[in-house]
Amino acid sequence: MDQRKNIDEIDKNFAVEQVTYEGMNTVLLPSAPFEIDGLYHAVSGDYSRLPKETAFQCNEPVQQMFTCTSGGRIRFRTDSERIIIKCTMPDPMTPMPHMAFTGSNCFDLYADGSYVNAFRPGMTVSGAHLSRSVYFVAHGYEALMRLPGRRMREILIHFPLYARVTDIWIALEEGASLEAPSPYLISDPIVFYGTSVTQGGCVSHAGNNYPALLSGWLNADFINLGFSDGGRGDQAMAEYLKDLPMSVLVLNYDENVRSEDIGGIYEPFFRAIREKRPDLPVIFASGMFSYYQEDDTAKRFEAILKTYEHALEAGDRKVWLLNGREAVAPYGGTDTASVEGRHANDLGSYAYAKALEPILMEALSSRVDP
Repeated sequence: MDQRKNIDEIDKNFAVEQVTYEGMNTVLLPSAPFEIDGLYHAVSGDYSRLPKETAFQCNEPVQQMFTCTSGGRIRFRTDSERIIIKCTMPDPMTPMPHMAFTGSNCFDLYADGSYVNAFRPGMTVSGAHLSRSVYFVAHGYEALMRLPGRRMREILIHFPLYARVTDIWIALEEGASLEAPSPYLISDPIVFYGTSVTQGGCVSHAGNNYPALLSGWLNADFINLGFSDGGRGDQAMAEYLKDLPMSVLVLNYDENVRSEDIGGIYEPFFRAIREKRPDLPVIFASGMFSYYQEDDTAKRFEAILKTYEHALEAGDRKVWLLNGREAVAPYGGTDTASVEGRHANDLGSYAYAKALEPILMEALSSRVDP
């Protein structure tokens, strides 16, 4: 029997259009009027989510993950029918057996608020077959997106959830219009601090991560400070958050803290922020899954609930509570909303976002304008 063909040779729906720069103009970002949101550093050679000095005062996973670009976004308006993205990605994040490459390592694109596709590399990149090589992750990639018809659109491109990106180029058709994006309705970002689920594990593409979904629904800027196994309530992170401009803070990190430790971490972490930011709306959001560790999950939620109740008893009216397990239960809980009992799939991420949406809207409406 002949060697099995690649899937894109068998089913043309899996094929990726070849990139060609003929008739295109290419720009190295950042460059006006392209807008880059959601990142602490957004300059060529340095795209990251935290200042390095803060990251290296936190735990080792944060030190590894702060240069992953989860939550980063490129926004602009154009009537170009073709859009090319090219990027470099050093220090490869190894492929994960439980998460799609389109989520962990690819950019995706929305036009006028609707998902179009992920910028996908072909099955071969410079002769390296993806099933046998991480060439594309180690060196970067380029991909082309084709939109139907020439008309002005609001373009939103999400950065990859787990990749480190150092350089980005955007190519548009020669003669295409290019304008700054429309402003957010909520310009002070919503900040999400949490775990791998917050970072985006394990949705199929970046725009399906629950912070990104909420940002789209509410037309709000946001910052994603989710770190795989790194959401441990470090005091250095509390010190950073208490001075960070934001509209609402969502705390979703309990699953990274041992149940025997969380009682001494969760409330002090909140208090460190609250002492500096008495009017900041804060949402306590627990994890989605128990992974058959019912006792540990109950202990973690008890610590969150106590923190919430103590805040209310002290007269704090800027706190809200979300039970994450109850949020995903109507969608099948662990059975259908997770990949392997720990990380949310697209359905789990959507369920969590839908449960958070009305709470976020209430928290946002509670803000006191300066």
